Amino acid sequence: METRTLTVTPRKDSGKGTARKLRASGMIPGVVYGSEIKPNPVAVNERELLNMFRASESGNIIIDLSIEGKRGKPLKVLVKEVQKDPVEGELLHIDFQQISLKKKINVNIPIHLTGTAFGVKTMGGILEFIQRDVAIACLPTDIEDFFEVDVTELKIGDSIHASDLDLERFDLLTNPSQVLVTIVAPTVVVVAEEEEAEEGEEGEEGEEGEEKPEETEGEAGEKKEPEVIGEKKKGK
Repeated sequence: METRTLTVTPRKDSGKGTARKLRASGMIPGVVYGSEIKPNPVAVNERELLNMFRASESGNIIIDLSIEGKRGKPLKVLVKEVQKDPVEGELLHIDFQQISLKKKINVNIPIHLTGTAFGVKTMGGILEFIQRDVAIACLPTDIEDFFEVDVTELKIGDSIHASDLDLERFDLLTNPSQVLVTIVAPTVVVVAEEEEAEEGEEGEEGEEGEEKPEETEGEAGEKKEPEVIGEKKKGK
């Protein structure tokens, strides 16, 4: 992996007000820390940071970092965390972690898909990209910008798992059974049959709910008193 160089400025003041003033002047507040050094609050040129990030897709960048006014060799650091505004996406804060080139570190590496899956091209399936990166442990000099995954041979029902990656120089930290990409069958929506079924139900309801004609008085609508035969005989 290519090493970048960066010079930062010591930062004495802290707080939200100071951070806002720094960002307004084109500088980003940050901190440099590690197992062998005390935390150093710093300010970094925003334009230099953005140019550095554009050169690396993963953001895993090894940097020879110099702090203005401090003697000695530049520190080997890695960008550990970048805080951004959730709405505007502007850089708010950056953390640099001192590293040793002889010790493994934990990083996330993006997944790149190549090819067109057979299950999509020929069988009409749908590709689902489920996990877009994997966590690994490796030496800083072995960090990759991305892992390439060829999906050309995948048919409907096929999947590629984290354990399928070629990781000879790396320790996989992501669950090996984690699905990275899979091909699923298309969802079939039977619109015509549903519409016919709905129309049939409406027709049946109309027949059953059809109102009967009103009955005239003296027929079913009028209740007649039963004839008392015994009383008629007495009147004779």
